[in-house]
Amino acid sequence: MLKKLVNSFAFRVFTPFLVFVSLVVIVLYLFTSYSISDSANHQIKENLNWLSRSVLYICDTNVDKLFQTGNATNEKLVRLEKVSTMVAIEDFVRANNVGVIVFDNNLQEVIVKTELPRATLATIETSLLTDASIAVIDKLTDYIVHSQLFQPWQWRIILLKPKAQALRTMEQPVYRYAFSIALITIVIITGLMFYFLSYKVRNPINRIIGAIKKGNQPSYRGVSEFEFLSDSIAGMMHSLTEKTHLLESTNQEIEKAKAQLSDAIESMSEGFVLFDEQDQLILCNQHFRNFYSLTLLPDQASFQDILRIMYREGVVSVDVPLETWIKSIMLTRDKVGRAHLIELNQDRFIEFREYATSDGGVVGIHTDITDRKMAEQRLQYLASYDLLTNLPNRVMFQHELKKNINRAERFEGIVALFFIDLDKFKDVNDTLGHMVGDELLKKVADILLNSIRGFDIAARLGGDEFAVISSGLRSEVEVENMAQRMNDLLNCTVDCQGHTIHIGASIGVTLFPYDGNDCDQLLKNADMAMYEAKNLGRNQYRMYNDEMNRRVQERNALEKDMRRALMADEFLVYYQPKIDLNTSHVVGMEALVRWQHSNRGLITPNKFIPIAEQSNLITDIGEWVLEEACRQCQEWSEVNELGKLQVAVNLSASQFKYGDITGTADRVLQKLTMEPGCLEVEITETMVMNDADAVSQALHHFARRGVSISIDDFGTGYSSLAYLWRFPVNKVKIDRSFIKDLLHNNEAQAIVRSVISLAHSLNLVVIAEGVETKKQLEFLQKLKCDQAQGYFFSPPLPAASFVEWVKEYQEKQAHKGLYRKIGR
Repeated sequence: MLKKLVNSFAFRVFTPFLVFVSLVVIVLYLFTSYSISDSANHQIKENLNWLSRSVLYICDTNVDKLFQTGNATNEKLVRLEKVSTMVAIEDFVRANNVGVIVFDNNLQEVIVKTELPRATLATIETSLLTDASIAVIDKLTDYIVHSQLFQPWQWRIILLKPKAQALRTMEQPVYRYAFSIALITIVIITGLMFYFLSYKVRNPINRIIGAIKKGNQPSYRGVSEFEFLSDSIAGMMHSLTEKTHLLESTNQEIEKAKAQLSDAIESMSEGFVLFDEQDQLILCNQHFRNFYSLTLLPDQASFQDILRIMYREGVVSVDVPLETWIKSIMLTRDKVGRAHLIELNQDRFIEFREYATSDGGVVGIHTDITDRKMAEQRLQYLASYDLLTNLPNRVMFQHELKKNINRAERFEGIVALFFIDLDKFKDVNDTLGHMVGDELLKKVADILLNSIRGFDIAARLGGDEFAVISSGLRSEVEVENMAQRMNDLLNCTVDCQGHTIHIGASIGVTLFPYDGNDCDQLLKNADMAMYEAKNLGRNQYRMYNDEMNRRVQERNALEKDMRRALMADEFLVYYQPKIDLNTSHVVGMEALVRWQHSNRGLITPNKFIPIAEQSNLITDIGEWVLEEACRQCQEWSEVNELGKLQVAVNLSASQFKYGDITGTADRVLQKLTMEPGCLEVEITETMVMNDADAVSQALHHFARRGVSISIDDFGTGYSSLAYLWRFPVNKVKIDRSFIKDLLHNNEAQAIVRSVISLAHSLNLVVIAEGVETKKQLEFLQKLKCDQAQGYFFSPPLPAASFVEWVKEYQEKQAHKGLYRKIGR
């Protein structure tokens, strides 16, 4: 029973409480006693202080009387006044039941004193004589002491009151009643606290214990409430501690994940922004701020607020009202990841995509695509413009031509297309280099831009080909005037990297809708007109007409048939004899190609050779002629039918540029076992001028092989005499145009005479071609020309006819006795 009482809740709670209350009562009693004593002590000190001031007042009053009466210097009167003052002080302090001692200024003589115990007086006198007046207070422990100095007479006044007398007031009933009231108050407060603990604390604790017992807890039978509650709370604290640690670990992981997410968002190269369901900003990374120059961004700013800040800070400029622009941007926010574009100032482009979050917010990914846009624009420019001249290229030109044709169809207008090709531009590239050629093309582009109207379009189609589209012209006369103006401006001299170059252009002009209805047809027509201008001498313009088309179609047909003719062996080699004017012997022949067309009959070289040269068929034809002529010459030599003759074969520039003419010649000579001296190759001086290096290498190869070399059409080119000595040439042929005018043109005679004289000085053989009359022959013989050929002797003949003619000629000459050496 006792053990149960000791372990009970009431005992464990109230026993310490009652002990605590008892200690509190004792402390309060002691504190109260000390407070009363201290209060009385303080009160007496205040009384002593007041009395001291009163004494000083009495002294000051008596001193003032002396000064007022003017007797302050009278020693006798002063002494009487001091005595009077001492009597007044003694009466005053006795009336107030306080002891007083007054010393003189040397602390040696007691002037005034009341009745005090002898021991007290001895202690005061000893202290004053040995120490100081301040030490008196510390030694009089049974008294309440107050010391005061009176300055005029240097008196030390000490007031004393016994402590026992001062503290007798504690025995008065009022103090006892106050302590009893305080004790009763403490008892009442203790009872109230007991009630509080019994009903306000114990009952909730019992309810907690009952709630704990209802759970799946182990049996606590025989255990007190506090032990049970302590163990339960300890278990809960342990569980709470584990959960707290788990929560702290989870919070750390969450913070770590948040930090990683923040680092990932900040390290993105794109701008990241997150809005809540109210479209208010939650967070954004630095890239997003940098993209839009957002230095100060208010909290909970909406997407519209950000757009307004961008506009206000000058990041974006719009041509429409601000709110209209914002509305158009907001309408594009579909939140499904579709790309949208915002164009900023300074040619910057931001592409943004937005995605809806599960809570109704929006995630935005903003990407700076300025570099990609610039690259796209650059690619678009490269696809549409010529990099060298900055003019539209062929693709852009065709696009603009279609637009002009469509516009002209709607308004029944005229579109003029000018096709421009520079004259002899290849010579500039070959002689001065491509850098000079490129500079020349830039100059031409500038000239074209200055020659057209503001809304006309000039383009470079490629190489040295340009084109101009002009619309709004009212008649063909205006078209021709514009063509003539361009032709005049392009017929000029320009400076390119220190080189003075004279340029000219051939221009072909065609009109929509008269000459064609589509771009391809118009380009084709303009090209034909341009070639017509070139064929007529260059540096001029020509308007397209149907006759040009007919000639082009005929040319195309001939080219097509020519390719077929090579496979069908329709080409023939004719031979025209060469006569030695000294011996009248046949010393050789020139091989001339002819075309025996299956439907058109025999076609002369002047009709198909230019076409063959333009289509590069001349290379195949030339190789065939070379091989056929050598074969025929070798055959005649083997049967000794005509004796040893030399066959001359004309070579074209294409054979030097595109073919392997030296390899072909070597192969043919080796295959036929033909002596190289029996072959003569003829080249024009124009070929030498246009590609001197390539031709020179081939000619030196022929010379080393022993093949004879002659310059055909000598005198018709330019710079012939300056270049003649550089090449291993054996013969020169005077062009038929000089022989034709030889008898009635002094200039022609002078040229022929000069060529013969120059050739002989260089040990070259001179051949005159196109001799048609006896007088021409006689004049050439007079000028000591070496060889001649022409219709006076024989036209070009097929192989069989040539053999017959040679035999007949030799017989005729033998019969006339003309086989004699004429000499020079």
